[in-house]
Amino acid sequence: MRSIRDNAIKYVESRIAPCSIETAARGRTCSEYSTNHTQKINWTRGTIHHASMDGHASQSWNIKPRLMDHSTIEVRGAREHNLQNVSITLPRNQLIVFTGVSGSGKSSMAFDTLYAEGQRRYLESLSSYARQFIGQLPKPNVDYIGGLSPAISISQKSTSSNPRSTVGTVTEIYDFLRVLYARVATGFCAKCGDVPITSQTRDQIIAQLQGLEESKEYLMLAPLVRGQKGEHKDLFESLLRQGYARARVDGDVVRLSDAPALNRQQKHHIEVVVSKFEPKTTTRSKISDAVNESLKLGENTLIAIPWDEEQIKNQKQIEEEAAQEEDAPKRRRRRKASSDLVVSSEYACPKCNASFMPPTPQLLSFNSPAGMCNVCEGLG
Repeated sequence: MRSIRDNAIKYVESRIAPCSIETAARGRTCSEYSTNHTQKINWTRGTIHHASMDGHASQSWNIKPRLMDHSTIEVRGAREHNLQNVSITLPRNQLIVFTGVSGSGKSSMAFDTLYAEGQRRYLESLSSYARQFIGQLPKPNVDYIGGLSPAISISQKSTSSNPRSTVGTVTEIYDFLRVLYARVATGFCAKCGDVPITSQTRDQIIAQLQGLEESKEYLMLAPLVRGQKGEHKDLFESLLRQGYARARVDGDVVRLSDAPALNRQQKHHIEVVVSKFEPKTTTRSKISDAVNESLKLGENTLIAIPWDEEQIKNQKQIEEEAAQEEDAPKRRRRRKASSDLVVSSEYACPKCNASFMPPTPQLLSFNSPAGMCNVCEGLG
């Protein structure tokens, strides 16, 4: 009778899948047949019930199921291809290299055993509706694999000669990470270091605008389009119907009645001019109304830029200079952006009062002009 008990415990510890042990640990009753289909074993939390199918009496024993160790990956009895009953323990969160002569089973262990089982378990976690389009993957020839997470396999051969291609871009994990960090991450001020970016009140924004240089006149802008392709004709017409007269398009302030024709294949930046103010002479109530309107249109963000009426008169001259020098538009936009005061009600530093544009996935991409380095252009 002791041999039956030992065989039952050994069977549960070495043959049962980790998901079944977890189910038993939650108190549910599960059933498995032994390899020769002559014994049926049911187990609940702390108890194994053995029911012999050859007429002998049933027996029960109390055991403690061994929980899966999440710090290591255990492989027992791998027999895929040329592997001969190999058992190994691999540490997690570390770089592991398989070495050996040709035909020693490196690829059989890494790809045909570990990766195949990780992919199979992931597909089995999907809904039955999704699995009907994928099909069922065969289980690798192995006794037990524990501590295994969903796996990703990249071929040893180079799939692309593009210098911008990385492991993250090939597997598309990089796209999900960019969205994750842009939406839920906590930002910190680049000037103050360890000061987290928080929100600020309308009164703080008004006080910041009233503290600007007195001798200058300013335009208050509401950003509407940030790096989006298109001609945006409908947007210009809609702004005209709402009573707005001017907008800044790709760094140039233009009249909406004479809006430029934009290339729909290029990305553009459009900010509508909400109000013109002077820090000391304009009343607080007028600035407050303009701030509320700008934050509403610009999704909690506004931009204040110094303004001079002479810029309108010199607009044609600037365009002529830009046509003569190819890279002049880029330098002109850079010069204007350096004098922009970005004010946000959601992303501001409470220490230095610096505001930032809302983070976007493009800001975290080395393939996007918004996120790449200006020196190496994202190539490192």
